[in-house]
Amino acid sequence: MNNTLIELDQALIDNSATRVPVCLCLDTSGSMGLVVADRDQMRETGETVFEDGQEWSIVTGGTTRAALLKKGLETLKKAVKEDVVARRSIELCIVSFNDRAECITDFCDIDHFKVPEIDPEGETEMGEGINLALDLLEDRKKMYRDYGVSYYQPILVIFSDGENTGSYNSLARARSRISELTESKKLSCFQIGIDEECDIEELTKINPKRPAKMLNSTKFNEFFIWLSKSTGVLSRSALGETPKLPSTDSWSTF
Repeated sequence: MNNTLIELDQALIDNSATRVPVCLCLDTSGSMGLVVADRDQMRETGETVFEDGQEWSIVTGGTTRAALLKKGLETLKKAVKEDVVARRSIELCIVSFNDRAECITDFCDIDHFKVPEIDPEGETEMGEGINLALDLLEDRKKMYRDYGVSYYQPILVIFSDGENTGSYNSLARARSRISELTESKKLSCFQIGIDEECDIEELTKINPKRPAKMLNSTKFNEFFIWLSKSTGVLSRSALGETPKLPSTDSWSTF
């Protein structure tokens, strides 16, 4: 076991706060490299590449969805650190999915959280990403139980700017697992479609009881401020209580 894990395990012993485990499941496929801001600074190179089911022009300059997502994660970190209660309660984990699913940031408190690099590439293996996120949430809950740490209903946030191009059997398994967990009130799942190219209907099918919301990629900051406030509300609630979350009007376009 490395020193970081030993330190984090010790944190579970030293910090008695009830935890709010939050897993962000991020689409990092090639389409997340699309320039969506500062387009006047964009210059085409004349080269093209076929990725994520489409042909793309290679450009320099401008700001991509992935860059805006990273800035949003930095906003989330800052907002949680400024909330005295949430800072002790919230634990974050990040799973990325493109050609494969990968845990790029394992569960940790906000003081140990480092915003990862977001490198868009490949296809959209959504099912594998969601299943890995669910596995990690289950593992974290087991660790809480092993250490006698109480926790609130875990939160899974799924982001995608396109449609699943991976295994539909894997996606069907993910839907079934989410249905079972949400039905038994063991998971809160939010599906976020990025920009109009997203498949909002497919995202809603993942958790029909909470229809997917559409997010303009220039409003990642607003979304993550909302998420910070929402998890802060949870960290102040009584166990078993279902608190009212803030309005999504600041970022949702659907």
